[in-house]
Amino acid sequence: MDIPDLVHAVSRILREPLVHFIAIGALMFALYAVIAERDHDPDTIVIGQGQVDMMAAVFERTWQRAPTPDEMKTLIDGYVRDEIFYREGVAMGLDRGDQLIRRRVRQKVEFFAESINGVSEPVDAQLQAYLDAHPERYATPARVTFRQVYLGTEAGADVPRLLSRLNKLGDSDAVQELGRATQLDARMDQAHENDIARAFGGQFAQALVVLSPGEWLGPIASEFGLHLVRVSQREEQRPPVLAEVRELVKRDWLREQFVQANETYYAGLHARYPVRVEYSHLAAAR
Repeated sequence: MDIPDLVHAVSRILREPLVHFIAIGALMFALYAVIAERDHDPDTIVIGQGQVDMMAAVFERTWQRAPTPDEMKTLIDGYVRDEIFYREGVAMGLDRGDQLIRRRVRQKVEFFAESINGVSEPVDAQLQAYLDAHPERYATPARVTFRQVYLGTEAGADVPRLLSRLNKLGDSDAVQELGRATQLDARMDQAHENDIARAFGGQFAQALVVLSPGEWLGPIASEFGLHLVRVSQREEQRPPVLAEVRELVKRDWLREQFVQANETYYAGLHARYPVRVEYSHLAAAR
């Protein structure tokens, strides 16, 4: 076939409707590919509403309030910075075998699990049942108001005479002039047992909270030596009332519910992954 015949044949083929249809289809496919590539550019960092909501939820859980617009912008900027460095690190292969990155991913999955395993707002009956199961956590501790006179590391023979004098003075500030000089508190008002233990030691605190008010007694040992003590007021420990500790109980109840939900979620995931431990002692233990 000579050149004129070839040109004529090509012209006839190009005039065929089927050729036009195929060409238009190919053009549309190429155009879609370009648009799709632009919309799904792997280098584009997309921060969706769900991610923004998650950042705001973490902030609110931490600070007990919603973030301001400026704080929200700071959170988003921080997320973008983290994402850029993360992608660069992955591109450089820095993620392989890195325990810190593995832990970070695990934390994100756990947070995701927590977000999808939503826990309903508890009703008072649930909180009361939780409170009844853990009363020791929320009981109002005993409080003691007392004075102490420091004797040093040894009591000495004049303790009975000193006690007699102290009982005549009662709760007077004049008792501060008696006994040995010390930097310890001469008086504590409505102090919890833990507060007393921090100041004088656990042995002293335990002895003090059972003393009857109104009389100077002792000597009582502390971590620093011996003391004469007068309890002027003691408020006994009392069981918790839901109305007084509701927010504390709610916080702990929600925490346990989230933990249980996450453990259930993990158990479901774990069932999908066979585990082989290639170490004889551990394998036998499992």
